[in-house]
Amino acid sequence: MKSHLWGRPQVVWWALALAYGALQWARRRGDLPLMIDWYFADVLCLPLVLGLVLAAQRLVGRPADWTLPWWHGLAGAIFYAVYFEGVLPRLSDRAVADPTDALAYLLGWGVFESLINQPGRKIASSGIHQIPKKPRPEGHGLPVQSA
Repeated sequence: MKSHLWGRPQVVWWALALAYGALQWARRRGDLPLMIDWYFADVLCLPLVLGLVLAAQRLVGRPADWTLPWWHGLAGAIFYAVYFEGVLPRLSDRAVADPTDALAYLLGWGVFESLINQPGRKIASSGIHQIPKKPRPEGHGLPVQSA
């Protein structure tokens, strides 16, 4: 069975994606207070990325009620903090090391864990999103034992 497409976690993810788009639009106009301009994208980053990871895992066969282990998200937050605030500023003059961004990544991980990383709902077996199982041809798969 497939997971429901419009449960609360999915609606939260889409709301965050729209907020990120609005943030980018407002940045181009120059209409943002500095604190929002500097940190809001970093807070939104991990919920969006980890939400895509969660959706991809479920798409390739994880059950709808599977959730991303908490330490995977924490590892992602640590990786983003080390790479974007430690490594990248040494490689590029455009990147700036800001330890507060690391806190924003951790906050984003918390948002993901509390609002998005939830078990999905299953659609009833008679629902239109049911994926029919293909019959297994004879001679393929596990050997058949004779009685």
